[in-house]
This record gives sequence, C-alpha cells and structure tokens, in this order.
Amino acid sequence: MKKNRLRKFLVFILIFAWLFTGWPQVFNFPPEIQEAYAFSSGPLTAGTVTQAGVTGCTNNASTWSTTASVYANNDSTVTTYGSTTNWDAGETTDEVRLANFGFNITGTVTGITVEILGWESLSGSANYTDVILFTTEGTEVGADKATGALPTSDPGSTYQTFGGAADTWSAGLTAAQVSASTFGVVICFTAGSANSQVTLDHVRMTITYTNSAPTLSVSQPDGTGDTVTVGDAYNVTYTSADSDNVVTTAFFYDTNNSGLDGTAISGACATAAEGTDATCSWDTTGVSPGTYYVYGITNDGVNSQVSAYSPGQITINAAPVVSVSVNDGTVTYGTMMAGASKTTIDLTDTQTLTNDGNVLETFNIKGQNTACPWTLAATAGTDQYTHEFCKKTDVSCASPPTNYTALTTAYQTLYTSVAAAGTKQLDLRITVPTTSTCSIQQSADVTIQAVQQ
Repeated sequence: MKKNRLRKFLVFILIFAWLFTGWPQVFNFPPEIQEAYAFSSGPLTAGTVTQAGVTGCTNNASTWSTTASVYANNDSTVTTYGSTTNWDAGETTDEVRLANFGFNITGTVTGITVEILGWESLSGSANYTDVILFTTEGTEVGADKATGALPTSDPGSTYQTFGGAADTWSAGLTAAQVSASTFGVVICFTAGSANSQVTLDHVRMTITYTNSAPTLSVSQPDGTGDTVTVGDAYNVTYTSADSDNVVTTAFFYDTNNSGLDGTAISGACATAAEGTDATCSWDTTGVSPGTYYVYGITNDGVNSQVSAYSPGQITINAAPVVSVSVNDGTVTYGTMMAGASKTTIDLTDTQTLTNDGNVLETFNIKGQNTACPWTLAATAGTDQYTHEFCKKTDVSCASPPTNYTALTTAYQTLYTSVAAAGTKQLDLRITVPTTSTCSIQQSADVTIQAVQQ
C-alpha cells in the first residue's frame, strides 16, 4: 500500500504564485507423521446404578437391597443380594447396571478395565455370571468377561479386575461411545451353594486410549518473493491436521527461527483452521519494517503443543513516502514593462528542490494560465506570457534563453532518479505579454510533482 504525502509552495509572479505539490504519487513440505500417545481416564465411578431382572440374570424371590451404595469403597454402606432362605445354588441375581461414568475422551479406545469390590458374605459361595459392557441399557456389546468366584470374606481394598489396559472386550467402542452417559457395564452372579448372599461394595472403570498429536508445517513465507509493504496483506501458507480433535493454529512473527518468542498475529491467523496448503491473511498494518520468520502453535488440549517455523523470511518494507519541498518557494518578479523578461538569477533567487520522501523520485513540472486571463504560450503576445524553466543542477542557466524550456499546462519531466534527501536546483524566466487587456496584478502557479520511481 503506497502512501503519498503532498506539499504545496507558492512562487509569486507580479505577484506570481509558484505552487509545488506531491502526487499520489516454493518449498513443498509434506505434513508431519502424527504421533499417538497413550493416556488413561479413571478409575471413575458410575453416576447411575439400576437393577433389572432379565433372562439369564433374574430371581423373582429376591432383589438387591439397594443400588445406592456402590458409588464408593465404603464397607459401612453396601448392597446385598440373597439371604439364608432365598438364594440357593444355581440361582442368579438380578442385573446391576452401572452407567454414566463421566468419561470425556478423544482418540482411539485401546483398553477397558472394570474393577469390582464384592464378596460372598454368608457361608455359601457365589460366581460371576455376567460382566459385560453396554452402550445403552439392554444393548450389550463385546465379550462377556465373567469368570471366577467372589471372595468369601471382605477383601478390603483388593478389587477383582476384568479386562485391562490393552483389552477392548472385542466391543469396537469409540471414544464418543464410552464418553456417553448411557455407556456402562452390567454385572450379575450365580449362587454356588444354598443360602448364599452377595455383598457388592464398589465398582469402578478405567478407559485407556491413544490420542494423536496434531501436525503442523508452515510453507510460506519461504524467503522467495516474500516482500510486502507495511499495510499490505500477506497469505501465510500452512498444513495442519489432527485425526482425533478439531484444532486451530495461532500464528506469530519472529526476528529469528527459534524460541517461540515472537509477536502474535491478529485476525484470521490467530485461529487458523485445519487444512492442507491452507492460507490465512495477515494484515501487516502497524508491523515495524524488517524481516521476519512466521511460526504457528497448535494444541489439542490432550498432547503437548506442536509448533513449526516457516522455512524462510518475509520482508516488510516501510510504506513509501513521496514528498517534495522547495526552498525558498516564493519568487517575486516585481513590476515589469510589457514584453520584458526576468529570471530568478536576476533576483538571486534560484530555487532548491528536496526529496523529502523515503523512495527514489522523479520531479515533474507544469505551469498555468492566469485568471485575467493571461494564456501560457511558447512566445509572448497579446495576453500571452511565457514561463520557462532551466535545470541548474545539470546545465548553466546564466545565458537565457539558452537551456530554458517553455512551461506548458501539462507536466514535463524535470529531474529523474532523485534519491531520498537529494536536492536539485531550478531557475525560472518570465516574459510578460507584449500587450494586455488586464490592468491588475497577475499571479501564476508553477506546480512541482513528485512521483515514486
């Protein structure tokens, strides 16, 4: 975005005015391989516990005393089933259904561990009949892990374990399914002898899973053709992906390519979405001119953050300032006879032009007709005057009209390749009309235009 600054100066001719103005004036990087890390959630306790009699797990003669006491390992509050008179060999309990464990995971489920704290609390025996997962009550999935017998006395804090960190129960469950409030485990038992009783104190579950870290690479800027001006928009090109989570990337600019200690980029590049060779637009307004690397940081909330620097730098140049000034900017020719000529050399008033911008400039020049009017022409005549310029920096202006060029109302090139802070000198020569219908003082503008080269 080019920004130009205009300045105007007056030169009076009889008194004439001299007006000076300005003029608005591949690297291809493949995505990184995602690394999967192992995590576990739990052990957690069910938030919902119910009982039900179903085929294979029911006994019309007895029910569980309560389901409200399996939420913690607490021997003083337990759930019992059976008694000395109504639960005998071969008979099963009703199901205990435990759900809503509160898992909230992403990734791939690699193992499910169920731990049960219970025992046969009379003189009989009891065996596991069902230990099986369900996605909703009544919809059981995977293998039934029931095996073995309950201890015949309170095991304290020694749980019996079913499944494991690498055992998915052949259920093929997803992270979303085990995180659902309806997911759980169903348990029931079979009496091994007459007059048995089961005491169930606590059930808990652990999910093990893997979660892949996001991948991120930045391909642009690569240092080739990456030059903009402060205020321009620049597209940062990147590739970001996460197989388990939805992530965004925050981008920064940095004077070097290490340390992750740069300045945040606002706008679209603050929360750039996943994509392959995706872009986000960086508005460079307010950025200090310089050369910068760009880096991104992304985080899935599970793994450690991932970052990547660009392979090359972007160069941000200062906005161009195009400006010209004139010293002293005013010429007074005084009273002149008809058809007479006068120069700024006669007045010891050579004008100095200065490039006040920060870029290479071309100076252009033009004159104007006056208001009375006097017409600007190549030769003086009735109501016609001439105004000529001489490039004193390049040639001698001491012997007019030699080296003097007539001004017109259109721009002509005055000087080219004027460096910032560079100066050029200019002399003028006026010839007033031979006769004039105007009897009042006249002024004319001479305009100096600065254009970025």
